[in-house]
Amino acid sequence: MPVRMGRGLGKGNGTMIEVACTRIIESANTIMDYDLRNGLDNKIDGICPVIKVSSLVRATAAQEDVVAKVFAKYALRLDITMSSGQVDRDMRYPYIKATSWVRKLDEEHALDYLLGLGCSTLQEASSGLENFWAKYALSHGDHQVFKADIPLRQCVPIYVHGDEGTTFKKDGALVLSFCCPIGKGVACQKDGDVIDQSRLRMNFKGHCFKTRFVMGTLFKDDHEDYPSAVQQLLELILDDVNTASREGVLMRSGIRLHLIPLGNKGDWSYLALCQGGNIEATFAGHLPPMLGRKSACPAYKRTMDQELPWNQEPLFITKLMHQVTRKAAFFKIDAFHTINLGVAKVFGASSLVYLSALCHGSSIEDRLADLTAYYLEYCKANGKTNYVNKIDKALLGWKTSAPDGSWNKGALSTSLCLFIEHFTKVRSLEGSEDEMLSLIASCSRALNFWMQSLYHSDIFIAKADAMKINAAGRHFLAGFARLSLLSFLRGNTRFTYIPKVHMFWHLVDYMCDQASQHDWVMNPLAESCSVDEDLIGRFCILTRRVSPRLRGRRALERYLSQTLLVWQRPTKA
Repeated sequence: MPVRMGRGLGKGNGTMIEVACTRIIESANTIMDYDLRNGLDNKIDGICPVIKVSSLVRATAAQEDVVAKVFAKYALRLDITMSSGQVDRDMRYPYIKATSWVRKLDEEHALDYLLGLGCSTLQEASSGLENFWAKYALSHGDHQVFKADIPLRQCVPIYVHGDEGTTFKKDGALVLSFCCPIGKGVACQKDGDVIDQSRLRMNFKGHCFKTRFVMGTLFKDDHEDYPSAVQQLLELILDDVNTASREGVLMRSGIRLHLIPLGNKGDWSYLALCQGGNIEATFAGHLPPMLGRKSACPAYKRTMDQELPWNQEPLFITKLMHQVTRKAAFFKIDAFHTINLGVAKVFGASSLVYLSALCHGSSIEDRLADLTAYYLEYCKANGKTNYVNKIDKALLGWKTSAPDGSWNKGALSTSLCLFIEHFTKVRSLEGSEDEMLSLIASCSRALNFWMQSLYHSDIFIAKADAMKINAAGRHFLAGFARLSLLSFLRGNTRFTYIPKVHMFWHLVDYMCDQASQHDWVMNPLAESCSVDEDLIGRFCILTRRVSPRLRGRRALERYLSQTLLVWQRPTKA
């Protein structure tokens, strides 16, 4: 694509993909008028043909249609089959099949984007895939893939992900995608892109348009007006995923690649939306079985997997392969949301409120200002991004009696929890006679160790390492419960028990169960959604620049143009 085509347009990369079609045509006219005024013939090869065609279009309602056709004609978007089906009143609603993605990746010699093993063919990745399934079978042996007559060396594990992003006028747009959990690792792993199929690293590195693949989108006002629309779109997409699982996709080599779903991940609102209103698990009107919630084996653990949380099986279960004895476990807990946007916010905000009493100042505001100075000094000395320049009551959510953190950036939770550990360590508070100060110190150390260890690990963690991680998780849960009780006894609303504390217990407990029975434990971060949410954000930016007419199709077309650009971008050494 000529550089001049994107001059002064859009955000980054010198492209026109993120601007409205009206702006594209206006710029094309401007360029043509300038060249003609300077005596250039608009038929010579020096002018981009896309600009020449676009400049012929004036202010008409067909601008977007013309630009879409021009981009398709001159191969300015990824040439992938876009399917259609009935979604409510629209008989030709667009979506992209998972099988179409696999065929396109194979055609472009880009299967390594999906496989994540540094291999461009299924044959090269066979040993890595067999390694994955051998370890996965230890704790997920009842998954239907192991009873299917499919060679595991041809099976690629995937997760389906869904979430809502913000589109035009702050409306919501549901985006559905899939990805393989195997990838190039995470940024904190400093070993580079070493190809080693004995190591199965997580899929965090690389541009999300290379490692995640959008299958469809549905705008909020559409599925609010027609509630059945979500289920109809899901049925179209999942029917194809099921085909890709059981029948496979024929590669150019003659071998069939099978996409095997391990679960559906996303935030709680999306997972509830997937059930189509059939969720029945509720304790409204009576107390839940919460006895022993602080222990390693609370009473409610006996009820797990005994009763399903729905009155009608969701499409994900009726159509896709899954664990037969743990159907509800197909819907995954996101460790990133659970900690960074849940538990760590409450723990961090409450801890900072309590620690501020150790700072100088005659008022709350003065003590928080002193605490802010310590925080900024810590970030500067340790090369950390501070994200905020002021710790105050508004940031901590302390305008009421329960500080629960008002920020919505997960990385800030990490920075604040690391600072709390540093602050308490410098003052040797873990040995303090004040039990709350001692618990804040040890809990911050345990929580940071739990998260950092998981990020530095691969998809599967050796038993010995997993037991250390589990011990840290158990310590934090017990310490948080004690902090909550002590706060209550002192008449303060601190360290509140939010639902994500219970979800954190499930993450730790499941790792403990695996470590007690097997030599390898699956890393819960392999099922997290932080990179998938980056995909949602980038995709929804594109949806803000399309006409409301045919916006589902136009949004996918813009996404395919951006994907092509990312795929063609030279890989950094």
